[in-house]
This record gives sequence, C-alpha cells and structure tokens, in this order.
Amino acid sequence: MTIVPDMETDCGDGGMIWEWCDEMVIGGNTEYLITEDFIKKIAGAKTVKVRLNGRQYYNTKTLTDAQIKSIKETYEYYIALGGSF
Repeated sequence: MTIVPDMETDCGDGGMIWEWCDEMVIGGNTEYLITEDFIKKIAGAKTVKVRLNGRQYYNTKTLTDAQIKSIKETYEYYIALGGSF
C-alpha cells in the first residue's frame, strides 16, 4: 500500500536533511489518505515494512511485534469507544 503525504523539509545540524509529515487518518479510498483498510492490514499483519522515500535517499524500517500490537490495540480501542471512519 502506498501513502503519499505532504512532506516538510529542514536542514539539521551537520548538514543532515530532515523530512517529516503528520497525516490524519481519514476515510476514503485514495492512495493519498490513510484509510481504515490500511490500519486493519497493519494491525493484522505478521510483518510490516515501511519504506520511507526522500528526495535523495530512502530507508526501510521493519515494525516490531510490539509496535504492530500497539497499532492493533489502539485501533480496537478506538472502535470500542464508538469511533468510525
């Protein structure tokens, strides 16, 4: 699955370039939004790899079992409290 967020960029100390985003979870079915289906797939996965692509570099991060479990528990808690997408 692909998410293409609006990125912020800044130069840090030592010439390092920092890129970040802060995306809301929004209903809908487009590659630019984080959907409930996206969250459910992460919450139910055995392995999750996140590839972060910058302008010049990329990094691949594998979520730990604890991180996946936290996402699942947060999603379940949200639904239990009546949350909807």
